[in-house]
Amino acid sequence: MTVELTFGAPDETGRPCERVTDTEVAESPSHVVVGVEVDASCRRSWPWEEEMTNMVGRAHYVELKLTEPLGERTVVNTSNEPVTVSQER
Repeated sequence: MTVELTFGAPDETGRPCERVTDTEVAESPSHVVVGVEVDASCRRSWPWEEEMTNMVGRAHYVELKLTEPLGERTVVNTSNEPVTVSQER
């Protein structure tokens, strides 16, 4: 399964500000719980810069391995909120 995350703009040197530091998948017959830990390392020069940067998103893809095919199982995040699942095109 591939999870798509939206990361903010890189820092002034072009280095990404966010990076994935850990992933976790817990499977049951009816649910798949996915967790992705992200470290945000860039410092912002101005308090309002964070808000403006979040308006610019860049897709980042994370591969998660399932032991069984997803099938009809529901995918949720670690806060038990549903995650949108779409088929690859």
